[in-house]
Parts: sequence; structure tokens; C-alpha cells
Amino acid sequence: MSRKSLQEQVNAFTSEPPLSIAHPLNRYAASDSYRNLPRHALVHWRGLLQPKSGAVNGKFLVDERLLPGVPPESRKSEFVSHRKAILCHCKPLDDRWEPVGSENRYPDIPDRWDLYLLMRHQYAAIAFTGKSCAAIIRRTDATHRTILKLRDWEADPLGGLYRRTRVKSQLRRSLGRIPYPYEVERAHAKTALSFLGLKFPGKPKPRHRCWPDLLRNLGFDVEISVQIDPTRHVAMSDKMIKDYRERYPDRKCYV
Repeated sequence: MSRKSLQEQVNAFTSEPPLSIAHPLNRYAASDSYRNLPRHALVHWRGLLQPKSGAVNGKFLVDERLLPGVPPESRKSEFVSHRKAILCHCKPLDDRWEPVGSENRYPDIPDRWDLYLLMRHQYAAIAFTGKSCAAIIRRTDATHRTILKLRDWEADPLGGLYRRTRVKSQLRRSLGRIPYPYEVERAHAKTALSFLGLKFPGKPKPRHRCWPDLLRNLGFDVEISVQIDPTRHVAMSDKMIKDYRERYPDRKCYV
């Protein structure tokens, strides 16, 4: 039995490997709340909200990958410590083209990949803004045992270590190619959350209704607001248009 406190054990688990946000980042108007984060109809926005200063830094991307990490010594001076910054992800608001079951089909529901990052890394909170609501999800003391349960499962040769290998081989068969690392990580995150008891219903209405209670059952504090500011318009760059058309060749992109 470890003599470390639950908080110390959680800190040791979530601080390695370090997670950061790559730069150069775009700066947006200071935000006094998670309710007015930058959003876009067609692409993802990922970034950091610094509650003390209100600074918002991030990037618009076509896909849902987390912005790549950077060494701590190269981080810009305006960033606050990880534990005080809020990791943000605003999914595309136009979900008409997304396949059934896609995480992006439900912009008013947190992405399971983001929930996994909240437990696996050093951030104390994540936030997202969707079509009709915004939410912030915080770790609390009640979350410690859930995080440590994840830690033990990921270290178990018959648990997370085995499941990660299985996920990789299953993706290779279903995709017909070697999966990208982020695809493996997303699939692993879904498996890990299912092990912890976070299983979203398949149908949209029950999923929208129950996700806050499912997270509260795991010890998270969930704050939801239906008062969100109008979407900030951000034009797609030439590269974003090119990436979008390559990823979705059958869709029209009006820009």
C-alpha cells in the first residue's frame, strides 16, 4: 500500500508524460468565461483558456487531434501553469455530414478523448462550447479514486496494456492500413472510459440527457450553461480548405 496521499498519487500519474499545447498559437479576444470560446461551423478549435487573465490561445484544425506537445522550456511566457489553465475543445457546429456514432455528431456532448485527457494529464478542467450549450468539467477530490483506477488498469498486463494492443490490431483490420498513433489513442481512450463505467447511450436524446450525471458519478464537477454568445466567425485559411477537401472529398465547402 502506497504511503502517498491520493492527491500525490494522482499528481504522479498525471504529470507523466507531460501534455502541452503547441505554438505558434493564434491569440483571440480575452474571454471572461468558457461560454464565449472561439467556434467554427466546419472545423475544430483547440486551445487554452487562462481564467486569471482571460487570455485565449488556440488553433482551428480540420481534424480532432490534440495540438502536439512542446517542451516546457519553449512555452511562451503568457501561459500559466498547466493546473490553472483550462483545456478547451469546440467541435464543428455543422454536424450534418458526420456519420452516426461519430463524436463530432454531438457538439453539445464532451468528446471521450477530452475526458480521457482530463484524467490522464495535468489539467484540472476542460471546457467546450457547442450549438446550444457550453460546459466546464472539473476534477475534484472525489475524482481521485477514478483516476487511480485508470492508472492501475493501464498498468495491468491483462487490462489496459492488452487492450491497447487489441485496439491497434482491430483498427488495422477495419481501416485496411496501419492506424495513426492518434487513432489508436482515441480508441484506447474509449475502451478505458468504458472500463471506468462511462458508457454513453447509443441514441442521441438519452445521450444528451444523461452525460452530466455519468460524469458526476465518476466524481467530476459539471457546470453547464445554455447562455452562450454568438459564434465568432473565423475564415478558413487556404491550408484549412485544402485539408478539409482532402478529408471530406464528397462534401461542399463554402468559404
